[in-house]
Amino acid sequence: EQIQKQVDLFLNRKKYVKEAMDTTGITEVSGRMIRNLSKGYKQRVGLAQAILGYPEVIILDEPTVGLDPKQIIEIRDLIKKLGEKHTVILSSHILTEISAVCDHVFIISKGKLVASDSTENLLDQMSGAQEIELTVRSEADRAKALLEEIEYVDHADLKDAKEGSILVRAKSGNDIREEVFRLMAENHIPVLEMRTVTKSLEDVFLQITQEGGNQ
Repeated sequence: EQIQKQVDLFLNRKKYVKEAMDTTGITEVSGRMIRNLSKGYKQRVGLAQAILGYPEVIILDEPTVGLDPKQIIEIRDLIKKLGEKHTVILSSHILTEISAVCDHVFIISKGKLVASDSTENLLDQMSGAQEIELTVRSEADRAKALLEEIEYVDHADLKDAKEGSILVRAKSGNDIREEVFRLMAENHIPVLEMRTVTKSLEDVFLQITQEGGNQ
């Protein structure tokens, strides 16, 4: 079966080269020397070479390093497109890229696998208790004291008294947003903004790798 596949690739190589070029968006520069291409197009040429022969697995190491913002978006979109037909293993220290492209994350610390899960599950598991960032128009000190009286509030920290910014942390398993809004309204303290603080993949990475003294 493997030999037959190689024979097929050889006999139909022009067709497969064209398909790889179309998939990676390099057909328009097919007549140019690779050394004269931009960094983004050189990355695309490398990806075209990688997918020739329809490999089941493609391994990419820091595929967007050195690219401008537009090229980064284009390469990320291309990687997601490749993921529809191939298993793509992406190695990167740019965790926003992992969040944008990958549906499963492996975190390695000191040569050991310390986490393996979907991006969504990792974020959910590490988020812990609900945290709310509240911005009030006035009386931030009084608002903080009132918030600490709510039964399911663990603590409230005044981040910036001048700006009226308060970070409120709930006791595990509780949603305190409605109670916070009600309490502020009853005490005539205008709420300018209330948002739930969510952890990024960077936060998850630091939390996991620093547990037990790991760096």
